[in-house]
Amino acid sequence: MEFKDIASVVALVISLVSLFISLRQKKHETERTIREKLTDTFTKITAMDVELIKLEMNINKNINLTRIFNQQRRFLVNQAQYFLPKIERLVSDSEYALLANTLERTGDLESADYYWRKSIEKSSNKLNKIYNIRGYARFLFKFKNFNQGRKMYQEAVDMSTRENDKDVYDLADTYILWGALEREHGFFDKAEEYFDLAGRMINKIESEGQKQRLKNYLNDIKQVNYPNVISSN
Repeated sequence: MEFKDIASVVALVISLVSLFISLRQKKHETERTIREKLTDTFTKITAMDVELIKLEMNINKNINLTRIFNQQRRFLVNQAQYFLPKIERLVSDSEYALLANTLERTGDLESADYYWRKSIEKSSNKLNKIYNIRGYARFLFKFKNFNQGRKMYQEAVDMSTRENDKDVYDLADTYILWGALEREHGFFDKAEEYFDLAGRMINKIESEGQKQRLKNYLNDIKQVNYPNVISSN
């Protein structure tokens, strides 16, 4: 091979390498831009959810303003759903959970279910996975898929450990949340079972401050009345 041929090949290789590097850099820049837009979108969704919750406390006086909030929220949710597939590997489990929660509030249950499962799949550690499983379990209970909701709560319980106060605290909290939903939907015997399990866990907490805080929370939950609920036991 003559020198000019070798030089041509080298030039071609250098050109291809430069093109590859350029395209890769462009891809990263595009992903970074989308990531920034997605973060901004989720920040706005969170802020809007907080404001809407405040507004719904006085909804009769602010019905028109509520409609505007809901329109803006739907726009932001659609924007988040557009961005997500483009940078899926950069999206955290908590962002999937946030989107699932918001879709649930807007009534898009099919999409909410999908993103709840996505949050579990993408959980960055065991504790986050437990929280995401609990969130999905609550979602299932809310829409009367009780057996699947119980299965998810049991999965969260089975993943829990009892190595320190934090673990025991979270496990007791899981039982309280589970019991509260059972009670809300009329399964009073099951509710008492999980409240009892929560109480046992609470008694194992060494920190008196944490123990008392959770005891007060459990007592408050147990005192909530559901006069229109008929037992389903």
